[in-house]
Amino acid sequence: MKKQFVAKLIVLGMVLAMLPVSAMAAQQRAITWDDNGIYTDSATGDVWWFDENGNQIYRPVYDTDYDYVGTVTPSAPATPAEPEAEPVPVETATNAAGQVVATATITVDASAATAEVPAAAIESLIAQLADANVNVVVLSAATKAPVSYPAASLVALAAATGADVVVGNAVATATVSAEAVAAVFANATSVQVAPAVNEDGTFTIALLVDGNAVDIEKIPGGLAVELTVSVTAEQVTGVYLVKADGTEAALEYTIVNGKLATTLTANGTIRIANA
Repeated sequence: MKKQFVAKLIVLGMVLAMLPVSAMAAQQRAITWDDNGIYTDSATGDVWWFDENGNQIYRPVYDTDYDYVGTVTPSAPATPAEPEAEPVPVETATNAAGQVVATATITVDASAATAEVPAAAIESLIAQLADANVNVVVLSAATKAPVSYPAASLVALAAATGADVVVGNAVATATVSAEAVAAVFANATSVQVAPAVNEDGTFTIALLVDGNAVDIEKIPGGLAVELTVSVTAEQVTGVYLVKADGTEAALEYTIVNGKLATTLTANGTIRIANA
């Protein structure tokens, strides 16, 4: 009896040696045997035994009418398919100008130095909005950090919807027309929008394509922007574009519910003059 037990241990060692160590760890497979010398794989249910010549006789659990003679390494269980991503939430409303605006809830890492909007999120919007007849798609993110977008995804979104695209963060947003998206972002890899409030209280809205600043003068109609401000229209005497050479140009603007809207025709900072 003792010899029979030792023999079974030796055979078990041979079986375990056939299994890759990594596979055993990943699958947590257990090999058991009964008094008749029949071994069972706990992961697959397959069974096998050895004849008097030491040949392994293998019987897959799915085929009880067939015996395979030889050495077989049980296959690893199939990797389960990853669940499909949830669609990006979208709310649609009509603004004061009669435009249909689709606002997407974009989730980003607010603690990151640069918030990344994944291509999958924009692809979800394309699937939802391609036939929705929207005029504007808002893709701003709830962060004060710069926000980066995959350029090809923005081009695909504008092409599928024909809508202008709003990009930016909690500090400010910029509206890029569908035509400008196709012209300025085509063949690029990334688009980054970096609105910020400077120490002197001015606003900077940097629009970068592959790390290079976009020349706003080349955007037909300029770049419409919306700043989050803490002043009312009655407290403001003027809004100015401060160019790199220090010269200023007055901008037309509106302030409604803490949002200052204006259009930039050149690169520079925005200065708000208070009463």
